[in-house]
Amino acid sequence: MDLDSAGFHLNLNETKDNRIESVPRKTISWTAEQDKLLGTATDAEIARKFGYNESNVRARRKRLGIPATRPVVSWKPKEIALLGKLPDKEIAQMIGRSVIAVAGVRIRLKIPALPRTDQKAWTASEDALLGTMEDHELGKRLGCLHYVVAWRRKQRGIPPFRRRRSWTREEEKLLGTMRDEKLAKKLKRTFFSVHVRRKKKGIPAFKRKNRVWRPEDDKILGTRPDSQIALLLGVTEMAVKHRRIRLRIFKRSK
Repeated sequence: MDLDSAGFHLNLNETKDNRIESVPRKTISWTAEQDKLLGTATDAEIARKFGYNESNVRARRKRLGIPATRPVVSWKPKEIALLGKLPDKEIAQMIGRSVIAVAGVRIRLKIPALPRTDQKAWTASEDALLGTMEDHELGKRLGCLHYVVAWRRKQRGIPPFRRRRSWTREEEKLLGTMRDEKLAKKLKRTFFSVHVRRKKKGIPAFKRKNRVWRPEDDKILGTRPDSQIALLLGVTEMAVKHRRIRLRIFKRSK
């Protein structure tokens, strides 16, 4: 048996006959007024009010069978704006609340719940349209919400619709003028899209031409930092460094 829970603790000072003396712990006398306040606020708040330990308040509340009161967390306007636009379960996961709390606030504000995703009866012709357009477009066409369409599409293992962007003449003129990765970033396209388009047009991949170094170019190597010479000659700093090392030209000392 736990001695602390029995209401006393041990005194380590032994008596004359070498027996351990037990000293009763001070008990709390709860009044009827105090009992009425249990459960009206959190145990921590009640404990601070009475000057008790939170564990004493919790034990007394449980002994009387009074349910705990959870701290009230205010709803933010952006959280309330989600109600009725997404399923309660999805909203609960997004904002870190329980499904019961979300449903309770939605009902209190008289916001209707979204229909269940499995309530719509899908026809074969409607299933054939899944993935051929964006979910919200198909939802408008079929008279249902976008998440109902998305749920059905995922259930059938159909990938989402990707709207293709047509290539302009100006974009095609840039193919092969730089690396596909660089052009993809410039055009805000995927590398695969640029690579396939270039191959389809029969345009060879970009290859950087080796610079032909002139005698006058070699003369300025080492006379100033490589970065400055690179800017003057229109080449990379690494190209200047490699050329300088190859010619065994050292940087000018400061």
